[in-house]
Amino acid sequence: MNYRQQLLNSLLIAPASRATLAQQLGVTRAYMTRLSSELIAQGIIVEEGVQEGDFGRPQMLLALAQGRYYSISVMVRGYRLEAYLCDYACPTVTLAQCNHDFISAQSTAAVLHQLERVIVQLTSAAHVSRQQLRHIGIALQGGIEQFSGVVRRCPLFQETQIALKAQLCEQIGLDVAVMNIAWCSSVMIQRALPQLNSWLALLPGLGSLGYGLFLNGAVVLGDNGYYPEIVHLPFAGGMENAFQPQQEQNALEALCFAICCTAPVHNLRHIVLAGEFFESAPDTLIPQLRQRLAQHPLEQMNTLDITWLRLGHNQSLQGLLTLSAEAVSVCLI
Repeated sequence: MNYRQQLLNSLLIAPASRATLAQQLGVTRAYMTRLSSELIAQGIIVEEGVQEGDFGRPQMLLALAQGRYYSISVMVRGYRLEAYLCDYACPTVTLAQCNHDFISAQSTAAVLHQLERVIVQLTSAAHVSRQQLRHIGIALQGGIEQFSGVVRRCPLFQETQIALKAQLCEQIGLDVAVMNIAWCSSVMIQRALPQLNSWLALLPGLGSLGYGLFLNGAVVLGDNGYYPEIVHLPFAGGMENAFQPQQEQNALEALCFAICCTAPVHNLRHIVLAGEFFESAPDTLIPQLRQRLAQHPLEQMNTLDITWLRLGHNQSLQGLLTLSAEAVSVCLI
């Protein structure tokens, strides 16, 4: 267990006292004092303000040092690239942003060239030096090996089986993570519903369907961290095509089909629904889904617990920003 990383990730959420951090990490106050002193000496954290308590003397709060370390998060949907630069100490506040629209699928070299331009544009806009960057996180659609950073396929790229992480690391000399967009949303679900140990998430957008699977508190991934997809299930007309405006009935059928195909495999009891599609869908859609499953003849299906989680329009982006910040913590340990 890396207490240094845990401490930094705790401070990503909010400033805290040494006593609170010691309790959260399950260590002694003496150990926390020693650890925090090391991080203060290195300029990674600072003492910031005082917390008044009901009993005892006020306690000094610790916080991440602002203006020292930065990350860039890149979201790629279709042919659109959105990039954000954030201060490590304020991971959900973007200091600079830029977008780029490609007109068609691109070569890997063209995408890497554009990413380099994005880095220059963002750092210049925020007056941040290249040396202060610690991490770049890239979230894409398609088949992604999250451990190796290989993009098996993605709508933006002309090629397949692209060693994107390795190529980008070599080009820019920074720590890089390559991930599936649905993973970013799944991270937000896991933290919003910590009481659920095993669950299946369906994350429909407009013209897309993301997927997430957690068993016994751990995400289920394939070879080399390949993020699982269900868009290839043999649903009439195509799984992703079902999630379009004014096609709620087709979406209902697609959700039922996806749940019936996947939930029984692991004898799951909890289904989480989240995604941009639900923000504009009729309020009757999810009750209809619950009713349809309740009438299923199999007990595995009619006893499912369905949770609709309203994460908001930018759920995947918030997850990406969070993951990028936590990756900086890893770089600093």
